[in-house]
Amino acid sequence: KKGMDRGLYPTYYLHLDNEKKVFLLAGRKRKKSKTSNYLISIDPTDMSRDGENFIGKLRSNLMGTKFTVFDNGVNPDRANSEWTNARQELAAIIYETNVLGFKGPRKMTVLIPGMNEESERVPIRPRND
Repeated sequence: KKGMDRGLYPTYYLHLDNEKKVFLLAGRKRKKSKTSNYLISIDPTDMSRDGENFIGKLRSNLMGTKFTVFDNGVNPDRANSEWTNARQELAAIIYETNVLGFKGPRKMTVLIPGMNEESERVPIRPRND
Protein backbone atom coordinates (compact mmCIF):
# COMPACT_ATOMS: atom_id res chain seq x y z
CA LYS A 1 0.00 0.00 0.00
CA LYS A 2 1.35 3.39 -0.98
CA GLY A 3 -0.03 6.85 -0.26
CA MET A 4 -3.29 7.95 1.30
CA ASP A 5 -5.54 6.51 -1.41
CA ARG A 6 -4.56 2.87 -0.78
CA GLY A 7 -6.55 2.67 2.47
CA LEU A 8 -9.63 4.48 1.17
CA TYR A 9 -9.60 2.99 -2.33
CA PRO A 10 -8.22 -0.53 -1.96
CA THR A 11 -7.32 -2.82 -4.85
CA TYR A 12 -8.47 -6.45 -4.85
CA TYR A 13 -6.93 -9.27 -6.90
CA LEU A 14 -8.53 -12.49 -8.15
CA HIS A 15 -6.24 -15.44 -8.85
CA LEU A 16 -6.80 -18.99 -10.04
CA ASP A 17 -4.89 -21.16 -7.60
CA ASN A 18 -4.13 -24.57 -9.11
CA GLU A 19 -0.56 -25.85 -9.09
CA LYS A 20 0.47 -22.37 -10.18
CA LYS A 21 -1.12 -19.10 -9.07
CA VAL A 22 -2.58 -17.34 -12.17
CA PHE A 23 -3.76 -13.72 -12.09
CA LEU A 24 -7.29 -13.28 -13.49
CA LEU A 25 -8.39 -9.72 -12.72
CA ALA A 26 -8.11 -6.79 -10.34
CA GLY A 27 -10.70 -4.40 -8.97
CA ARG A 28 -10.28 -1.02 -7.31
CA LYS A 29 -12.82 1.14 -5.54
CA ARG A 30 -13.47 4.27 -7.59
CA LYS A 31 -13.11 7.75 -6.18
CA LYS A 32 -15.93 10.31 -6.00
CA SER A 33 -18.64 7.66 -5.93
CA LYS A 34 -21.64 7.83 -3.60
CA THR A 35 -22.03 4.04 -3.59
CA SER A 36 -19.54 1.19 -3.81
CA ASN A 37 -18.25 1.34 -7.36
CA TYR A 38 -15.29 -0.78 -8.48
CA LEU A 39 -13.30 -0.63 -11.71
CA ILE A 40 -12.34 -4.08 -13.06
CA SER A 41 -9.16 -4.60 -15.10
CA ILE A 42 -7.23 -7.56 -16.49
CA ASP A 43 -3.93 -5.81 -15.73
CA PRO A 44 -3.05 -5.25 -12.05
CA THR A 45 -0.83 -2.28 -12.94
CA ASP A 46 -3.27 -0.51 -15.30
CA MET A 47 -6.37 0.44 -13.33
CA SER A 48 -7.40 3.23 -15.70
CA ARG A 49 -10.94 3.46 -17.04
CA ASP A 50 -9.51 4.67 -20.36
CA GLY A 51 -6.93 1.89 -20.57
CA GLU A 52 -7.22 -1.07 -22.93
CA ASN A 53 -7.28 -3.46 -19.95
CA PHE A 54 -10.49 -1.99 -18.47
CA ILE A 55 -13.18 -4.66 -18.81
CA GLY A 56 -16.02 -3.33 -16.69
CA LYS A 57 -17.26 -2.22 -13.33
CA LEU A 58 -19.18 -3.42 -10.29
CA ARG A 59 -21.67 -1.01 -8.74
CA SER A 60 -23.85 -1.32 -5.64
CA ASN A 61 -26.96 0.37 -4.38
CA LEU A 62 -26.82 2.71 -1.39
CA MET A 63 -27.53 -0.10 1.11
CA GLY A 64 -24.90 -2.47 -0.31
CA THR A 65 -27.51 -5.18 -0.85
CA LYS A 66 -27.68 -5.12 -4.68
CA PHE A 67 -24.69 -5.19 -7.00
CA THR A 68 -24.54 -5.05 -10.80
CA VAL A 69 -21.59 -6.04 -13.00
CA PHE A 70 -21.33 -4.06 -16.24
CA ASP A 71 -19.02 -4.48 -19.23
CA ASN A 72 -16.94 -1.60 -20.60
CA GLY A 73 -19.73 -0.05 -22.70
CA VAL A 74 -20.97 3.50 -22.21
CA ASN A 75 -23.71 4.83 -19.94
CA PRO A 76 -27.16 4.47 -21.61
CA ASP A 77 -27.58 8.26 -21.50
CA ARG A 78 -24.51 8.58 -23.77
CA ALA A 79 -25.17 5.60 -26.07
CA ASN A 80 -25.61 5.90 -29.83
CA SER A 81 -29.09 5.64 -31.37
CA GLU A 82 -28.71 1.89 -32.15
CA TRP A 83 -27.56 1.15 -28.58
CA THR A 84 -24.64 -0.90 -29.94
CA ASN A 85 -22.14 0.83 -27.65
CA ALA A 86 -24.36 0.87 -24.53
CA ARG A 87 -23.01 -1.09 -21.59
CA GLN A 88 -24.36 -4.55 -20.89
CA GLU A 89 -25.28 -6.04 -17.55
CA LEU A 90 -23.19 -9.17 -17.05
CA ALA A 91 -24.47 -10.21 -13.63
CA ALA A 92 -26.50 -9.09 -10.63
CA ILE A 93 -25.85 -10.06 -7.01
CA ILE A 94 -28.54 -9.57 -4.38
CA TYR A 95 -27.98 -9.99 -0.65
CA GLU A 96 -30.81 -10.38 1.83
CA THR A 97 -30.61 -7.87 4.65
CA ASN A 98 -29.63 -9.26 8.04
CA VAL A 99 -32.43 -9.43 10.59
CA LEU A 100 -31.77 -7.05 13.49
CA GLY A 101 -28.38 -6.16 12.03
CA PHE A 102 -26.67 -9.46 12.91
CA LYS A 103 -23.18 -9.90 11.51
CA GLY A 104 -22.21 -12.94 9.49
CA PRO A 105 -23.18 -14.57 6.20
CA ARG A 106 -26.30 -13.45 4.39
CA LYS A 107 -28.31 -15.25 1.74
CA MET A 108 -27.05 -14.29 -1.71
CA THR A 109 -28.75 -14.63 -5.10
CA VAL A 110 -26.69 -14.33 -8.30
CA LEU A 111 -28.34 -13.66 -11.65
CA ILE A 112 -26.54 -14.05 -14.97
CA PRO A 113 -27.90 -13.67 -18.51
CA GLY A 114 -29.01 -16.78 -20.35
CA MET A 115 -27.52 -18.31 -23.49
CA ASN A 116 -29.09 -18.54 -26.94
CA GLU A 117 -29.09 -21.52 -29.33
CA GLU A 118 -25.60 -20.55 -30.61
CA SER A 119 -24.22 -20.72 -27.04
CA GLU A 120 -23.80 -16.93 -26.93
CA ARG A 121 -24.73 -14.76 -23.96
CA VAL A 122 -28.04 -12.95 -24.40
CA PRO A 123 -27.19 -9.22 -24.25
CA ILE A 124 -28.99 -7.22 -21.55
CA ARG A 125 -28.65 -3.45 -21.96
CA PRO A 126 -30.33 -1.09 -19.50
CA ARG A 127 -32.20 1.84 -21.09
CA ASN A 128 -31.37 4.23 -18.26
CA ASP A 129 -28.86 4.63 -15.47
